Amino acid sequence: MDSSTLSFDNLQTESGVQTHLQFLKQRFNLELKVLDKAEGGKRQSHTPLGPIKEYQFVKEDKVIAHHHFIPVENIFHEKLVRGLQLSNAWVDEKYRGFGLLPALVWAGIHALKAEGFKFIYAFPNQNNFQVLCRSCYMQHLGTPDLLILPLKIDNILKKKKWIELHFLTKFLNLTLFYRNRKYRAITKSHYQIKSVSHIPSDIDVLILKNKFLKPVRFVRNYIQLNWRYQHPDYLKIECRNSESQLVGFLISRQDKKEGLIVCGLIDYYLDRNLSNWNEALEDMLKLFFKMNQQADLLALLINPNDQDYSLWTKYGFMRLNTLKYGRSFWMVYKSLDGKQLPSFQDVHLSFYDSLDTY
Repeated sequence: MDSSTLSFDNLQTESGVQTHLQFLKQRFNLELKVLDKAEGGKRQSHTPLGPIKEYQFVKEDKVIAHHHFIPVENIFHEKLVRGLQLSNAWVDEKYRGFGLLPALVWAGIHALKAEGFKFIYAFPNQNNFQVLCRSCYMQHLGTPDLLILPLKIDNILKKKKWIELHFLTKFLNLTLFYRNRKYRAITKSHYQIKSVSHIPSDIDVLILKNKFLKPVRFVRNYIQLNWRYQHPDYLKIECRNSESQLVGFLISRQDKKEGLIVCGLIDYYLDRNLSNWNEALEDMLKLFFKMNQQADLLALLINPNDQDYSLWTKYGFMRLNTLKYGRSFWMVYKSLDGKQLPSFQDVHLSFYDSLDTY
């Protein structure tokens, strides 16, 4: 067997995986290791739903390839379903083209399917997107939009060539954008807005009132959010009414990405029962902008079919054509129980769902 005769159809069976593992051992002296933790990184190795599974190929104590399976829960048309996010997939350049990543993924599929997991999803890079679809038979559900709001156009122009002409035109409208919202600064707010260091315990009540507009969504609750975002790197803003009830919450983080300071708006929750819930959001955004003055641009991820899409474009956010630059947020999905795949237009998405590093 060599790279020209590899058959990924065989990996759909456990015996086929074992045959491929034997080939890799004989050819490269690679050993498969499965760890109940993700070594390194900023996040804890055990989630509230169980341990992160790390699959590795190791040669003489050196990691040659790896990926992680992170347990998640999904609400699928009001039914709770257990699944896995495939992330951090990487193969050493010297060993690409020999089916290392498909072998790792399929080895995990056979083992984790037996543990009751019903689906796998991922947001791979361009290279891994092709591998996962062609060799692991994952299906491309759709691609959410990356919306950006340039704040320091001079910095962006110095460091990036991808800024588009229509960004420059729209950037001129940002002055108007901020001016239109200055009236809120001199009008007494109905809400108490502040930055907090922790996820409040009443976040679960707010999430129930958030009324996600999509029937398919990944579970968000106090335990999950506290595990993900307790680190002080994350900016957490809460909004409470005059009775101290939590009516809004926003999570973000600044990162240095490709020479720019980017602030990702990870997720937000609002009491949609309020007649003026958009006022609560705008009050949180005022503090959000104030605390991110060092950022070159703001970014958020959203399903193009989301009902809030027009809201963010009204606030000045613009769609970045990521496909034009050879990168995107492709969402791929594989059912492990033969059930129907979700329709992409039914899926609620944000950075919470797409990036394990966020």
